[in-house]
Amino acid sequence: MPSPTSATQFRLRLYPGDFDASRAFYADVLGYPIVEEWNDGPASRGAMFDTGAGIIELLCSTRIIGPARGAGVSLEVTDVASLWERLRDAAPVAYPLRHNAWGDTSFGLHDPDGFEVVFFTGD
Repeated sequence: MPSPTSATQFRLRLYPGDFDASRAFYADVLGYPIVEEWNDGPASRGAMFDTGAGIIELLCSTRIIGPARGAGVSLEVTDVASLWERLRDAAPVAYPLRHNAWGDTSFGLHDPDGFEVVFFTGD
């Protein structure tokens, strides 16, 4: 029997300092499709991006200020080396493509607010 807290969808909510820059990063640089978007005024904008394994949701809010601290997101992809070649000059690099002792290959980028987005492929 599943736990009562078992989720049917995973969403990571981010509150970017510059909504338009973050929207462009996730849509244009990373190429995630927008599954829903709304604009009900400056303090009520949002966009939801389908990563394939969950949703990254960008929200404008006047109550949360600044980048996420002590957090990041890791996304498993089928070919991390090819993705690295495509994205290495498209965004600030947190760390370059590397083979990790724990059995995967990964690289990390920073979104416009400095939030770390890591891509990996198991070895």
